Amino acid sequence: MTTLSASLPNALPPLTTLQTPASGSPAGSADPSRFDAEARAKAEEFEANFLSALLRPVFEGLAKDSTFGGGFAEETWSGLLTDEYARSIASSNSLGIADQVYRQIINVQEAAQDTTAAISQGRQPYSS
Repeated sequence: MTTLSASLPNALPPLTTLQTPASGSPAGSADPSRFDAEARAKAEEFEANFLSALLRPVFEGLAKDSTFGGGFAEETWSGLLTDEYARSIASSNSLGIADQVYRQIINVQEAAQDTTAAISQGRQPYSS
């Protein structure tokens, strides 16, 4: 029989680098810990990337205006502009995607900490 710690994926970051607040403050409190701030930033980054992927085909379908002359520079600039639109929408918290991703990050981190605590105490994680 293999131990659970041997079967856990190695892709998870070590728990020593990502810590949830020791004070038990709720997510989104006025004084977020470093982990909360990093998790929130990653959640917003995910939402911005998601929105950029959704917006890119919309703007690619538009006809090129002769104002900017077209060409490679306009293609590059329009992609950067689409990314900036996505970041602006994501930072406005109007869609709530970042909030959902943030909650999932917190849930996964707490589950990983519970598993690590159970293993270090010699208990089987997820058993009653």
